[in-house]
Amino acid sequence: MTDRIRFAMLAKHNALRGDLAMGVVANGVGGVFLRKANKLKQLDYSCDLERRALCRAKLCDNMGEPPEGVFENSAKATNIQLALYELGTRNIQKWWSQITKRADAIDQIQNLYYSHMNITSFAVIATELTTHVGCAAYNCGTYANVVCHYQTTLTDGSKIYTPGPTCNKCEDGKVSCVNGLCPYKEDDGKCETECEKDDD
Repeated sequence: MTDRIRFAMLAKHNALRGDLAMGVVANGVGGVFLRKANKLKQLDYSCDLERRALCRAKLCDNMGEPPEGVFENSAKATNIQLALYELGTRNIQKWWSQITKRADAIDQIQNLYYSHMNITSFAVIATELTTHVGCAAYNCGTYANVVCHYQTTLTDGSKIYTPGPTCNKCEDGKVSCVNGLCPYKEDDGKCETECEKDDD
């Protein structure tokens, strides 16, 4: 993984979250839109999650289901002639499309998530309960495994996000809002170095 790929993966996640926060994401195919979000934050990139995602991606055909408690989106990308960053962003969009391609709109009165709704790939990207993401792509020969892991507390019955005017509840006020998202409070800034140390 290179910094360019990391940036592309993170930027794609945040662009989709920003669209959600601004109310321009379709809620199914019926012509309605998901409600705006009033305190949705930018995601931060985690190299620890990246390393875990890479370990999973390297399993290739032996990946199976993720371990319990691991929030994972994954895809087998057969168009391996594409650059890794493009493979990543295309599949992030595919995971997101769980919501836009639904036959029926989800109920947003309480805006709750349940696993039986079959929107888990979307929900872990969209929820305000997710704070970090880390992704990896690995060439398995005839295809590439694209895997993203998420730090989130999303569970059955939890609210996906708080609807309301965009950025209205950002901790530092609406003036801090960037592309529909409240800014993420960075930790210690060591992530990039740690990732580079373990690059293959």
